[in-house]
Amino acid sequence: MIECERCRIARGTPPPAEDACASIGAGVDTLLKGLGLSALQWTRDLAASWDVIVGSQIARHCRPGRMNGSELIVYVDNSVWLHELQRYGLKGMHAKVQAYCKQQKISSIRLQLDPDQK
Repeated sequence: MIECERCRIARGTPPPAEDACASIGAGVDTLLKGLGLSALQWTRDLAASWDVIVGSQIARHCRPGRMNGSELIVYVDNSVWLHELQRYGLKGMHAKVQAYCKQQKISSIRLQLDPDQK
């Protein structure tokens, strides 16, 4: 009785059905999407696995940057690697990223020089 008053639950209100309950994970996903942070979290998860996805040699010279809609922007550390990846590695990188992120649609990858490189 006191619990109902403390939680402001009307007397005689039945508990919600089990199928009406959502998991905490679903609630967190909804919250992140509402705040516009889901792409940021997804990019961090991608960065944590980047070495495995693209290979260690390529990962030493580039990193996932940010999402721009369904386009993934990848930052490359120098212009030589940028040119080489654009010519020879972009299709393979795109296929590997798409295979990694089955639920997330990546329509394209854009390479650009890393703004954090000095």
